[in-house]
Amino acid sequence: MTIADEEAEIPPKWCATTAYALAMIQTLTVAGTAYQDSIHWNEAYHFEAGFLLIWVVLLAPALLPLIFRKNCEIVMLCTIPVLGVFCARAYGIIRYWIGINSLSGQKGFDLAALWGILFGLLAALVVAGWIAVHAIAYLSARRGDLRATGNRVD
Repeated sequence: MTIADEEAEIPPKWCATTAYALAMIQTLTVAGTAYQDSIHWNEAYHFEAGFLLIWVVLLAPALLPLIFRKNCEIVMLCTIPVLGVFCARAYGIIRYWIGINSLSGQKGFDLAALWGILFGLLAALVVAGWIAVHAIAYLSARRGDLRATGNRVD
């Protein structure tokens, strides 16, 4: 058995399974963030444009592995930040539940939130680019279909 035999490709079903698992983990992370925020705010969320934008940014990393689930390299690159933010958020919540840390009196900087927002912004840009490319491809194919049938496109 050679090294090349050992480095065989990962089956695509494992990439898709990993992508679905990462999407669920990111959704749990967002739920943990909402839980921590509800402790601070002690009131219901208000629907505003900024509110919607934050949720798009926080949920974009859940869409990224789903969109690229057939490309194992991109799915594996998504694993590091998604799991890192999940572990940091879970660590804070567990410390709160066992009484070591009160979330309302957190000292210092919340690195999990910063990492989550930065990765979310990057993921949102990639998802928006993917949507734009596919929309342009769809519209140009549709336009070509209309031209082939002799219908006016203008």
